[in-house]
Amino acid sequence: MSVRFVATEILSSADGLSHGETQVLETDEVRAARAAGGGGGKTLYEQLEAEREKQQEAYDANTKALFSPGEVLDAEDVAFYEAEQRRAAAARAARAEDEASEFAAARAAAAPAAAPPVVRAAPAPAPARAADPPPAVRIRRRPAAAPAPAPKRPRVEGGGLGGLVAYSSSSEDDDDS
Repeated sequence: MSVRFVATEILSSADGLSHGETQVLETDEVRAARAAGGGGGKTLYEQLEAEREKQQEAYDANTKALFSPGEVLDAEDVAFYEAEQRRAAAARAARAEDEASEFAAARAAAAPAAAPPVVRAAPAPAPARAADPPPAVRIRRRPAAAPAPAPKRPRVEGGGLGGLVAYSSSSEDDDDS
């Protein structure tokens, strides 16, 4: 436990004006913490600097570990990795062989044993007659459609003001009086 700004003395005064007398409140815990070197005789600034340096060293070590290149595999590690690759390849091959044998057995059980496969010949194409002329096809173009006329706008009477007959401001009316 460290002592952190704990008041261990109380100022007291007999007359109420001068506070020269102190009453010590140190407990056994406070005495033990001071004896163990809670501050070590360092100032608060020195203690804070030491703590900040300790945190910076921990941060630098962590950052260095994160961004450093990985370790190189030695011969023993490479041999182990290659053996694992061979074992996995052998397991895949054995599994594929088992699946192929099961598939062949299922196919043999499903196919009828007595009936041989029947092969039929494709019918011969009919000979083309040279006397028939090719079919005639006419292609007609459709006439281009005329663009649709624009819709007519309704006619507004009374000029451009559209129903507003007159305009006057109150300032013009005041001048006439």
